Amino acid sequence: MSSTTEYNFADWYRPVDSQLTAETQAFRITAIRELLDTDDMDFWLDIIRMYWGLPVVSEDSRKEFIKAFKDADPVFPVSGNDHLLQVLAGILICFQLEEDFHLNISIGLAIKSINFLGQYEIASNIPVLSNATTFLSEQSAILRETNLEEQRTEITDLTNRSEVPGYAFVAADNSVLTTAVNSLLQSQKVFSEETNILWWLFGEASQTYEQPLKAIGLPKAIPIIANEIFDIIEFSLSNRKIDAIINKAISNCIQSKGSEKAYSPVDMISKFEGSEITSILNGFKPETEFTPILTAFSRFITTGKSSDWTNIYASEFNGGDLKKTFQPSALASQILQELFLLHNLR
Repeated sequence: MSSTTEYNFADWYRPVDSQLTAETQAFRITAIRELLDTDDMDFWLDIIRMYWGLPVVSEDSRKEFIKAFKDADPVFPVSGNDHLLQVLAGILICFQLEEDFHLNISIGLAIKSINFLGQYEIASNIPVLSNATTFLSEQSAILRETNLEEQRTEITDLTNRSEVPGYAFVAADNSVLTTAVNSLLQSQKVFSEETNILWWLFGEASQTYEQPLKAIGLPKAIPIIANEIFDIIEFSLSNRKIDAIINKAISNCIQSKGSEKAYSPVDMISKFEGSEITSILNGFKPETEFTPILTAFSRFITTGKSSDWTNIYASEFNGGDLKKTFQPSALASQILQELFLLHNLR
């Protein structure tokens, strides 16, 4: 089966093999197809780590990955091949995101979340990040799609048939009815969520703190906004819509003209006490590089808020700089994304 990713394989692979042959390409794609839809999220998190040049958590993931290529190609190099594995990991992710697979949303969120602080660099023309971003936007549109008119037509047609004397329901009718009802329920859920978001926005107040967002102020309100949006929405809206919601909520926090400026994660986290952070973490226990900001909140607690807690974090997560500044909307969007990722992983 041909695909956009398969079409681009040679261009993505040539940095590690400028003399790529059709036979070698066939071997590599055979191995990739063997690995597709591996039903183990820990495996995919390790594949993402390999793409970013990070150590895997489970050596079994690396062995399974290499074995697939070795089985397809007996002369596949099994050592001294880190750059090759990095490229193949990126290509595998792109292939996977083209499949209809229940773990793809988690995979996409993990790809988008991991490098928010920008400490990981990779010299690659493989569009892993852009493909993940496109995939998530498309999935968001699908999950929030409402086709009420189509479903109303289906139900009307079914009703008309059922009123014909002697007509008996068949399996196909049951399928149509089930699909229509499920679609209507999904539409109702979407409308309910969006109505709740609007009431929340126009209320200009935190439900958690029961006070105006302006009274809380920036940067403390940033994670509160992300958390309360997460409590309302089951899955992220498209980037444009969620950005508009976040920007409106941020504007509700501004206490005076010019007070909206860039903040670092440290600026934001240091505004919280330990008990308050518990509500920000929303019951999750973030401990990985895939949730850099929420994990920083967690580390702030576990290190006892010592003066060098940011250095402890940096040493653990490849030099992640928590003093790097971002616009409030970017921080809120990242925290919301991390919450969605943790929700999907759980």
